[in-house]
Amino acid sequence: MHRLLSLALLTPLALGCAPTGASLPGADVVSDRVQRSVDLGRVSRDAQLDFVIGLRLRDREQLHKLVDARRPGDEGLAPGDFADRFAPSVLAYSRMVAWLQSNQILVTRTVVGRTTISARGSAAAIERAFGVELHEYSDGGDTFRAAATALHLPYDALDITVGVAGLSGSQTWRSHLVAPNLNATTPLRPNELQALYGATGIANPGMGETVAILGAGFAPDPAKDVDAYMTAFSPFGKTSAPGYTQVLLGGANRDPVGTANGEYVENCLDAEMVLAMAPLAKVVHVIAATNTPGLFPDGISYIVNSVPEAHAVSVSYGSCERGVSQEAPVLNTLFEQALAQGQTWFFASGDTGTDGCRDGSGNQHISAGWPASSPYVIGVGGTMIGSAGTEVTWNENDPTNGAAAGGGAPSEMFAKPAYQVGLTPNDAARDEPDVAAIAGGGGVWVSYRGQRNAVGGTSAAAPIWAGVWALVDQGKGGTGIPDALTKIYAVGKTAAFNDITKGDNGGPDGISPGYPATTFYDLATGWGSPNVAQLITRLP
Repeated sequence: MHRLLSLALLTPLALGCAPTGASLPGADVVSDRVQRSVDLGRVSRDAQLDFVIGLRLRDREQLHKLVDARRPGDEGLAPGDFADRFAPSVLAYSRMVAWLQSNQILVTRTVVGRTTISARGSAAAIERAFGVELHEYSDGGDTFRAAATALHLPYDALDITVGVAGLSGSQTWRSHLVAPNLNATTPLRPNELQALYGATGIANPGMGETVAILGAGFAPDPAKDVDAYMTAFSPFGKTSAPGYTQVLLGGANRDPVGTANGEYVENCLDAEMVLAMAPLAKVVHVIAATNTPGLFPDGISYIVNSVPEAHAVSVSYGSCERGVSQEAPVLNTLFEQALAQGQTWFFASGDTGTDGCRDGSGNQHISAGWPASSPYVIGVGGTMIGSAGTEVTWNENDPTNGAAAGGGAPSEMFAKPAYQVGLTPNDAARDEPDVAAIAGGGGVWVSYRGQRNAVGGTSAAAPIWAGVWALVDQGKGGTGIPDALTKIYAVGKTAAFNDITKGDNGGPDGISPGYPATTFYDLATGWGSPNVAQLITRLP
């Protein structure tokens, strides 16, 4: 059984409520974002903040050997089995929970995989527990709350903690959705996407598969939005989505109404693009109450641990690598767990070309989108239909709106993973994106609030790929494709991809050229867009 021991039988961590431990590994200084921002003063003592503590895996070398050894048809680990082999002990996990509770912090989620603990507390309680002051900051493009000094933990907890997401100045998770250029091409319908991506001959598309989606803001209406899309566009002849369900995370929406309305369109887009490609799949739509950096990672933890049957996951949100020194190890641990479970995550690479950090603060430099740059997820760039009727790199950069090109750049945080060595530029960095799909031009049709409208951005490309992956997994036996990134790179130079060789993804100033599309892999569109039938045939 994978059940926490009763907390009544445990003593809290040795420090109890005293903040006299040591700083987290790698957190001897505050985040680079905090250092570059204007301090607006201390956060109100009764302000409530969400955060997620990430816990260190045991025997990571053996974990990756296990992932490498899996073959098609092998079942991935269940979250509880993963915990027993690679996560902290039940006792250590429970003592961390008890320490938070002893500091009057509400533990909102514990997980079977024992990789994270999600929590919510007042600024006063968090400051006392972590031995810090929380301040409000502005970097010109956003205001945010973060610790003014390095977070501290009890000595007992240091060995099992990799980071804390939500307290160190990582950016708010932004939707990668833009209005399309309807003067360029017309929006694509499901049948056109299926033809473009070699999926027209798929029988029972998505049957037996589960796809998870993570979003925020207002939820789609299953009947008036999602089923309306199915009725209007009938992907593969299906006119309803009986397998579509929602999970509301963190209570009612907490984002401003304007933000939540934009996220609502994003949510409709995400669900409908998955169903455009895999209408018979079960779709679990997890919608967080806010897009803040403290709750959104809880959504990732929920999907990894509570929806392990989802072999494809789509996230159309992201930020950049600036300020995520604490968040990144928390999420990467979850993504490693997902790999062991046979779960593949697709993240939109962003809509600001080679500058994933373009945020209104005057920042203009080549930077990768996060978490698309994680070495454990698939980053999805953007294409559009060119004048010849075929896909080219999405680049409609306009300095007046600053957001009209598919994200792609070398990572500033992560070294080049083994699967990219010799196949991507010789830059010693994790390169993203890995793949691409329609994001620009006329975009795609969506249905919401009784309307049919065109929507674009890599927010469309990521869920298209998640739907594609459901078809591929179905064709490969439905047990989850082990080590998907290694396999994608193994067939990158084959007909499994529509190689995009025209265009570039726009420079950091929104005017100059970005990385050019070339034969095979490039930093504009990765390996290109999918050919479903060929992926099923060629993927090892």
